[in-house]
Amino acid sequence: FSLGIAVIITVAFLMNAYGITSLIPIKGIAVPFLSYGGSSVLALSIAVGMVLMISKKVDLS
Repeated sequence: FSLGIAVIITVAFLMNAYGITSLIPIKGIAVPFLSYGGSSVLALSIAVGMVLMISKKVDLS
């Protein structure tokens, strides 16, 4: 789950970075935690909160 959230954030960031540098066409995906828009920021905040809760509850020993 944590890896999946990290991949989602990384892919969104890289698609925006490549679009800005004109390596690929701009897709219209919101930049993680930077774009103005409630649903994107809310969804990413909830996802990161879930990852933090999982890391708090898991016993690694």
